[in-house]
Amino acid sequence: MSRSRGSSRRRQPQAAPGIVLGSMTHVGMTRSANQDAFCAILAPNAPPGTDALLAVADGMGGHQGGEVASAMAIQVLVRRLAPGESEAVAQATQEGRISIMEEVVRQVNAEVHQASKRPETKGMGTTLTAAILIGSSLIIGHVGDSRLYLIRNGQLRQLSPDHSWVAEEVARGAITPEEARVHPRRNIVTRAIGTAAKVDPFTAAVEVEEGDSLLLCSDGLHSLVSDDEIARTIASQSPQEASQSLVNRANELGGHDNITVIVARVERLTQGSLNAAGRSGLDNARTIPVGGRGGGNSAARWALVPGKLIWKFVTLLGHGTLRLVRAMFVRGRR
Repeated sequence: MSRSRGSSRRRQPQAAPGIVLGSMTHVGMTRSANQDAFCAILAPNAPPGTDALLAVADGMGGHQGGEVASAMAIQVLVRRLAPGESEAVAQATQEGRISIMEEVVRQVNAEVHQASKRPETKGMGTTLTAAILIGSSLIIGHVGDSRLYLIRNGQLRQLSPDHSWVAEEVARGAITPEEARVHPRRNIVTRAIGTAAKVDPFTAAVEVEEGDSLLLCSDGLHSLVSDDEIARTIASQSPQEASQSLVNRANELGGHDNITVIVARVERLTQGSLNAAGRSGLDNARTIPVGGRGGGNSAARWALVPGKLIWKFVTLLGHGTLRLVRAMFVRGRR
C-alpha cells in the first residue's frame, strides 16, 4: 500500500547488552501533522542506574497545542530523570521507585499545565505512557489511552489501563470491548497530562523475564490492529521489523490517526542495572533521545547525536521557549 500521504520516520535499531529495540512513528493516512512524540533510550544513556527509558505521548488540543504538549511531556520526562535528578531510582526500593515515577509524572503534568495557560496553547494536553527498566523490574507511569503491553510466550497482556470514556463504559458493563473499538466516543480521554493542575497517574511495577517483549504505542495502532495480530507480529519479527510492520498494518486499515510504536525485546536480564558500572563510555555512545515526527512536512530531522549532549540539550530546552520546543520536538494527535 502506498504511503505517499506522509513519510515515516524510522529509528535505526538500538541495542544494549540484553535488550534489542525498534521504533517508528508515522503521520498516518489522514492527518496533516504528526502530534505523537516518543523517546527510546538504552544504557549507558538511560537515566543513571537504569537499563532503558521508553515513553510515548499523544498530543491533543488542536494542531499547535497537541504538538507542543506531547513534545513537552517527553522533554520534561527526560529532563526530570537526567543525571543529578534521578540517582535515587536505581537505589530505591520497589515502592520507592513507583513513588519516584509518580512524582515525575506529576511534575510533567504541572509543567505542561502551566504552559497550557498561554493563549497560543490554551487547553492543550497529552497522553503519557512511560516505562523504566531496571534489571527485571519494569516501573510504569501512565496517563491517558496510549498503551504499554507485555508479550510473553506469544501472549499479549495490556499493562496500562485506558483512561477513556469507552473503557469506563466497558468496566461498568454498559458496552462490550468489541463495541468500544468502533464507538464514536472512543477518542474521548478522561484523564490527560496538562489539562488540569493535578493528575492522578497510574503507576505500577511488573517483573519481566528473558524472552519478553514490551510494546508502547499510541492509539493510532491499538485502535485499528487487533491484539492477536500485534502479538503474532512481535513474536515472529525483530523489534525494528515488527515496528515497521505494525505501522504499515495500521495504515492499511485506514491510518486515521498518527501511529507510534516502540518494541523492546529483553533477551538477557542484568543483575540490577546495565548502567551501574561505567558511564565512562557515555561521551562516545550514540543514541536517539526523542522519537521523530512523521510526515513529509517535518521541519526538524534528528541525526544520531553523542549521548552526553542529550542531557545538556534537554536541560537547555527546559529553560527555552515553547517556540523552540515546538521547532525541535514537534508532534501531535488530533
